[in-house]
Amino acid sequence: MSSSTPARPRICCRSSRARRDIDDPCDPASASASSVCQNTSVTLTVTGSTGTIQWEYSPDQVNWMDIPGATGAAFTGNIPQSLYFRAVLSYGSCPDVSSNVVYVDVTPLPDASFSYATNGLSVTFTNTTTNGTSYYWTFGDGGISTQTNPTYTYAAEGAYNVNMIATNSCGSDTAFISLYVVLTQAESQITILPVKAYPNPTEGLVMADIRPLIAERIEVYDITGRKVVSQTASSGQIEIDLTPCQAGLYLIDIFSGGRQMKAKVIKK
Repeated sequence: MSSSTPARPRICCRSSRARRDIDDPCDPASASASSVCQNTSVTLTVTGSTGTIQWEYSPDQVNWMDIPGATGAAFTGNIPQSLYFRAVLSYGSCPDVSSNVVYVDVTPLPDASFSYATNGLSVTFTNTTTNGTSYYWTFGDGGISTQTNPTYTYAAEGAYNVNMIATNSCGSDTAFISLYVVLTQAESQITILPVKAYPNPTEGLVMADIRPLIAERIEVYDITGRKVVSQTASSGQIEIDLTPCQAGLYLIDIFSGGRQMKAKVIKK
């Protein structure tokens, strides 16, 4: 009389009370990172299955597409955008089943670009960058700015190379252009003269004396080209208050008739 050991039953995934000592294609999937920068390598893993595996991706968890060649328990690839992933598992005669869905959030790199419009020596820049969070501009004459959309005033006609670096947490990108600025007819009739401002450096108050001329308008710019003071005047003795301004170098323009007087002052 002989006896035999019964064959071990095959229990399909999601059947009730599936035992852990029986091959089960429903083990979980995971990713080596859930938040990455664009084109960063990520490894997707499904554990415990001995069946056939096909990895899929989807932008919306509705439309799923196979990843060509991704048929192993682990798949490594560069992720170009935020996507959902899952492993479709086949095991013998059991119905195909899917692992849990893994979401990988991708931060895209900046794509730097900008346009500009000129008005005499003044240039307004419009930032058209995508995915940037901070910006650094150089205007080709030593001036800089960290504003998103700066307006910059050049001291003289000429050609300038403007460079803008856009940055986010994943990297940076650079855009640049060459531009030429010319005086408007009204600007070309202005005589530009130097003037002394004092005390220099200053704690806040700045004086200038242009007598016998009478000042009509006063403007002060920081080194980024941003106007920080604009005031009218009717005297040859001028007082400018830079107390609210941060420490740094400032450019003072004083207008009187057809004359424009310029001074530089350092705020401590």
